[in-house]
Order: sequence, then structure tokens, then C-alpha cells
Amino acid sequence: MQTASNLQLEHYFLTALNYTVNPDFNPEDPIKFEFTDIVTEYGKQPLNKKSNKEWQVDLKIEFIPPEERNIPYSFSASIVGFFSIGPNISEEKLENFIEINGTSVLYSTLREIIHTLTAKGPFRALLLPTLCFQKDEKEIDQRK
Repeated sequence: MQTASNLQLEHYFLTALNYTVNPDFNPEDPIKFEFTDIVTEYGKQPLNKKSNKEWQVDLKIEFIPPEERNIPYSFSASIVGFFSIGPNISEEKLENFIEINGTSVLYSTLREIIHTLTAKGPFRALLLPTLCFQKDEKEIDQRK
């Protein structure tokens, strides 16, 4: 049986979107993609501090590989999402829950937008790898 997620995306919009075709890209050569070329910045904030059940999540991603790499496109994009939180998330887990899951939802949305946008270009569409926004234990300890 399916149930509704404790995280619901209510609305989102793009605040920036830019992509560039690499005129030096050679489709006959292998693509030299490196995961570290994707830079993400994200943040979150409650919209209603009294109920703590409505949140805004912001995500910016950039993919600007060095010129010597054989990559067909570079891009940057920013998105804002508005989420509602279900009743089954405890207060102590709430911020981590929204950071990981809200950011993941927005990244998936941008991933599809970038794929669709680059499909209109002269080279094969760019499909970004999936990312995990869960912090490892060391990062969590440093934030405390």
C-alpha cells in the first residue's frame, strides 16, 4: 500500500538558468567527466517559525569543467522550492530531513531540466549523475 510522503513539494521556480555549448567539444573523443566538476550550494529556512511545517529550500548547481576536458556543455542553475512537512517527522530530525530530502527533490528537478535543455543542443543530452546530500558522520559532528 502506498502512503503520502512526509515531504510534499508545493511549488518551485527557477531563479537562474544558463548553459553554454563547448565549441571545442569533439563527439568522437571520450567525454572526460569528473564528478568533482559539479558544485552545489544549498540552504533551507522555515517559512512559519511557529508551526515549523513549511520550508523553503534553495539549491544552486554549477557544472563548469576546465577547458581541456572534452565536455559538450557547461551550465549553472538555481532553484527555490517550497515544501510542507507531514506530522510523522520529529522536531529533532526535522532540519536534517528537509535538508537531505528537499535538496534531493530539487536536484532531481534541475537534473531533468538540464537534460531537457541540453537535448535541444547540437550534442547528446547531458544527464547528470545522481547525488547524495546526506552528510557523513564527520561532517555532522563539525556542524554541531
